[in-house]
Amino acid sequence: MLKVDRKIMLGWLSGIIDGEGCVGLYNIKRNIKGKRNVPMIIPVIAIVNTNIKLINEIESILDMFNIVYYTCKRKSKNKNWKPSYNIDIRSKVNCKKLLNLITDHLVIKKNQAEIVLEFCNKKEHVYSERIKLLPNLIYSLNKKGLVNQT
Repeated sequence: MLKVDRKIMLGWLSGIIDGEGCVGLYNIKRNIKGKRNVPMIIPVIAIVNTNIKLINEIESILDMFNIVYYTCKRKSKNKNWKPSYNIDIRSKVNCKKLLNLITDHLVIKKNQAEIVLEFCNKKEHVYSERIKLLPNLIYSLNKKGLVNQT
């Protein structure tokens, strides 16, 4: 990215994440130290787009702030569609680092970001009942369709 003010750069990235990204918590099961299927919650910030220039700009910003991410190219099953590029940030440390920079700029995904930050700020190895509910809370915020706003 050209020399741009830090606030403008973070505002731009926030807009991309608001429109093209996902901020969430996911329940997974992992094998840890000989134990099989240990339930865990992981934070994820993901951005998907078909424009490699956009992906490269995002990577440049993440590199600038020392945020570790993974990028992969996915071919579409439909031969008429372009391949997409997926940027994933999947650790408490890196999600927290990014969300501390952009949450104030988010509009659409601000609630999700605040919930993920709450999770990332916890140092618990055994999750409290509140923490166990956070992935479902984000799921309800991300649910598609009409929302009853009474």
